Amino acid sequence: MNLRNINYKKLLIICILFTTVGILSVLPAFYGGYLKVTFDGNVHLSRFESIYKAISAMKVPSSVNFIGFNGMVAAYNSFYPWLTGLLFIMPRFIINNQLHAWMAGFFVVNFLTMVNMFILSKKLTNNFSLQLLGTFIYQLSAYHFTLLYSRMALGEALAYTFLPLVFTGLLNIWADNNIGILFLGIGMGLIINSHILSALITTIILAVIFMFRCVLKMCSLKEIRRYIYSALISIITSSYTLLSFFSVYVNNKVETPFHLLQAIVASDVWIAMLNNSIKDTSSIFNIGLIETLLLVILAVPAFISKYSKWKLWWMGSIGIGILTLNWLPWNSQYLVDSPIGSIQFLGRLLTYVVLFLAISVVMFLDKIYGQKFSMSNLIVLVVPLLAMGMCATYNYHITKKDDPIRFYPHTNHDFNEVAYHKFSVFDYQLKNNSGHSRIPIKEYSVYDTKQKYNQISIKITSSKARKYKFNIPIYIGVKYTVKVNGVERNIVPGRMLIAHLREGKNTITITSNPTKLQSIALIISIISIILGTSYSFYSEVRKSNVKNIGAI
Repeated sequence: MNLRNINYKKLLIICILFTTVGILSVLPAFYGGYLKVTFDGNVHLSRFESIYKAISAMKVPSSVNFIGFNGMVAAYNSFYPWLTGLLFIMPRFIINNQLHAWMAGFFVVNFLTMVNMFILSKKLTNNFSLQLLGTFIYQLSAYHFTLLYSRMALGEALAYTFLPLVFTGLLNIWADNNIGILFLGIGMGLIINSHILSALITTIILAVIFMFRCVLKMCSLKEIRRYIYSALISIITSSYTLLSFFSVYVNNKVETPFHLLQAIVASDVWIAMLNNSIKDTSSIFNIGLIETLLLVILAVPAFISKYSKWKLWWMGSIGIGILTLNWLPWNSQYLVDSPIGSIQFLGRLLTYVVLFLAISVVMFLDKIYGQKFSMSNLIVLVVPLLAMGMCATYNYHITKKDDPIRFYPHTNHDFNEVAYHKFSVFDYQLKNNSGHSRIPIKEYSVYDTKQKYNQISIKITSSKARKYKFNIPIYIGVKYTVKVNGVERNIVPGRMLIAHLREGKNTITITSNPTKLQSIALIISIISIILGTSYSFYSEVRKSNVKNIGAI
């Protein structure tokens, strides 16, 4: 790579712009010196605390979580990927103040979202201003702020961050460029390492696009081979996540999260957009007023002009957007009980609405204006987007007690209290075993537990010597060591923990460490991600026509 061919002035401008927008995207969520933590946010605080403690001890995290979740040892580390969550976790090793560490984590995620979308935008146009426009439409969407701050659905937010890489790969493959294999594979691998459901939805959308290309006879055997290579790369980069997930899911009868198909209510969402609301109510999830208007306005040229590629992306955006609305019979029990019901909230699909909208807007304006689209045009569109995003986040942030499950930590003690003690229920419980229904359930307080990254000790008092059942699942495929009053006991996997207590005070200690295979898979995943992303970005910079991407 010839370093002289890089326009450092424009790279500096990009860094300054992304840093500025990244900071402004984060500050309202920390106004007043606290973070507003939701139900999902509580889950992630506990999960990430467990990962942080394990890494601090130079250990591979356990398959189950001993920190948080009312001391009930949930399998979130297996069912909910954590590898890309390191973007939120790693600042803890540099910044002692947890509030500031979380700020840094949110900034990094926002910054990477813009970088990834900018890479995709460069495949759509040579106009620098339009590349930035596509980037900021994606970054400043109201739904992006909903994921990050009002839902705190951080797994989905991370998938949102890496989704542009998937479509960068697709565009390269369609252009007969082999680097597309790596972008598509790495992008899908990172999404799998972020959020399993997002990976499944993305796979379905890619399958629909593939079938569409096959119908139009646009797909070749060479293209199919590239898809297969990309799939292999995604499997390698997500090998640890997939191994952890399937080792528990396949071997156990697990209560999966509830099925639901909550559609967006058209009348309510319009009011929410007018109010610039990002409230975490699934019936009013939205992409924001400005972006919705862009989506609607593009309908005019889409219907009156001749065929153009941008129309296909717009059709995908508007089509998926319509599918999220309550205009369709999504409340059918048949649909809810089907695998589709795993989506729960149709608003999740807004991620793809935003991405396809950004692509279509960039391609449309590039076709109409080309290099005439200037930085002043960009400012006119982006400044209102940024202002509305910041205001929406601020208004949500300062509204307190809008839900029974809300926490407002600002000190390290506050964050630890939420992570270790503030949770009432959890998913991925084992299904009831009727054969042990006569054994009474023994309750205990989370404050009577000592929680570590790979172990929990529970102090319990029993009125008499007898067997008790505990709300602690013992998953098949997970290594456990259980001690009662210092003596190791045999346990039966695939059911809730059963232990014989003596009269008086007792201590139960449960320990779990990952298998050697998991440790090996984690090393493979990390190395492949580092090598894959490094080569992808190196190739992008090497082939970049940074000097010729349009006047500023």
